[in-house]
Amino acid sequence: MQYLLGPQGSALFLLIAEIFVLIGLFYGFYLIRYRRNLKGHKQNQTILVFVNMLLILLVMVIGFYRYVILGAAASPALSRLMIAHATLGTVTELMGIYILLRMSNRLPGWLEIPNYKVIMRVTLALWTIVALDGFVIYYSQYAADGNRGGVGQPQIPTVIESGVPGLVVWSDENGFNDRVTLLVTNLPLPAPGTVYQGWLVSRSSAVFESLGVMEVDNDRTSLLDYRSPFGSNLLAPYDQVVITAEKAPASKSGPSPTIVISGEIPQQAGSHLLRLLVMAPDSPGGIGLIDALGFHGAAMFGHAREIESAWRRGNLASMKRHAEHAVNLVEGTSGKNFGDLNRDGVVQDPGDGPGLLTYAKWVSEQTRLAADSPDATSAMKAHAPHIITMVDNVNKWASRVRDDALAVINATNSQTIEAQVTEAVALSARTVAGFDDNGDGEVSPAPDEGGMRQVLTHSRMMARLALRPGPGTLVQNLHPPTPPAPPPPAPAPGPQTVIVQMEDFEYKDKTVVINRGTTVIWANNDTAAHNVIQDDRKFASGTMPKGDTFSYTFNEAGRFPYYCEFHGDKGGIDMAGLVIVQ
Repeated sequence: MQYLLGPQGSALFLLIAEIFVLIGLFYGFYLIRYRRNLKGHKQNQTILVFVNMLLILLVMVIGFYRYVILGAAASPALSRLMIAHATLGTVTELMGIYILLRMSNRLPGWLEIPNYKVIMRVTLALWTIVALDGFVIYYSQYAADGNRGGVGQPQIPTVIESGVPGLVVWSDENGFNDRVTLLVTNLPLPAPGTVYQGWLVSRSSAVFESLGVMEVDNDRTSLLDYRSPFGSNLLAPYDQVVITAEKAPASKSGPSPTIVISGEIPQQAGSHLLRLLVMAPDSPGGIGLIDALGFHGAAMFGHAREIESAWRRGNLASMKRHAEHAVNLVEGTSGKNFGDLNRDGVVQDPGDGPGLLTYAKWVSEQTRLAADSPDATSAMKAHAPHIITMVDNVNKWASRVRDDALAVINATNSQTIEAQVTEAVALSARTVAGFDDNGDGEVSPAPDEGGMRQVLTHSRMMARLALRPGPGTLVQNLHPPTPPAPPPPAPAPGPQTVIVQMEDFEYKDKTVVINRGTTVIWANNDTAAHNVIQDDRKFASGTMPKGDTFSYTFNEAGRFPYYCEFHGDKGGIDMAGLVIVQ
């Protein structure tokens, strides 16, 4: 079910099924209590108990493994709630089975409870609690506001550093660092006829961007949240934040010289910070080192799960293919194990070349250089040791995942490497999300705890910018930025053309029906690389990075199943699709 509907879809299916089971149980109660229909009651309850057993075996066990064992729950507290839900649900199911056996007189005398109606009522009450608990778990994992934005949501401290009236926080909305949030305290009300307005300014290129008006609350606090309309990385062009007093109504023509509060990213330390969060010269993907590290970690986790999926199917060849992906992702082109590990004649690397371990090394180096710079901020000095510690965790866990994948490569029987497969999935999940090693309910920036998610959080904490009162200095001849060029239009389908988009690690049109002579174009919209391989290899694309396309013209009638070698398998497994030619 997890593979068919995905984690959230599977959880929603389970929640709906539990509600129907609960309604059915109350209907059974109605049959026996008010209709005195013992036979109907017995049949109804028997069916529901067995349906619930199937839900436990086919959905709940896998969900428990994913969210509790692998640590994919939204929080440690939610993980504990899931454990309680599983325990109470198991006890309730066993009580339901006991009642069925008792009604059928299939229990030895010493196990029979004379007045088992009390047990029936207790069981119904417990089933109701389990269903309500399931709703709470689903809401907390997927619907609560705190889980919608993940690590990209801005984390605004409730208390600002003493003596610092304002703070700037960067986060992700539709792109890397395309959201900026300003929090200012003790801000006097603007003079009549004026407003406060926030600005981003580049001291080198004299470009500015308006963040909007800052409304002052009764407690003299102001919060301004701005999202780039183009999804642009706002840390890339700008290194100064100013709040000015402007004549009402506000305009976007440029900041006035009347600066109320301002802050600047330090030049020397900031150069290392930009390599971490914006773009590094050594990053082939043109993104910051931390984002590149996170991309490789998430890809490693995906391929570890593909290894596990192939292991469950007993497909050793597929296991070895994804193990090659995992090793090459982790080590990069300079690694001693990089290459065609599964001996299929093709070297496949879903990464961009340097590899996860190299990115981890570069992140640690740039973090240390930023903190050691003479103009480093207190935030940089405070959070740099946390990042270095957690990158060490990532390096250690990813190395063990690499070793487990090598064991898969060298295996002759899939059943002999269950331990390595299980560990690879668990450690890759830990690499991405961190791990509460000491059981205190938090994932801390400590040895054996923090992972990539926490590295990203603390890197954003390093970039926090203090705003201080004073006149400040603005560069002269400021001008607005040039809007980015619109992206090239997607290829338009013609009368003999069909386009299949690749998004969210799936082919959006899983099945397309076409006539002979039609050309199918696959377009990759994901950050991750994909490819298109026909099950019998009648057609095959190369590795397709984001924005790349592959086309094939079908001149023969038939069924043509295909898949992504990086994230699926032949036979319709995971990322797979089907073309039917009439």
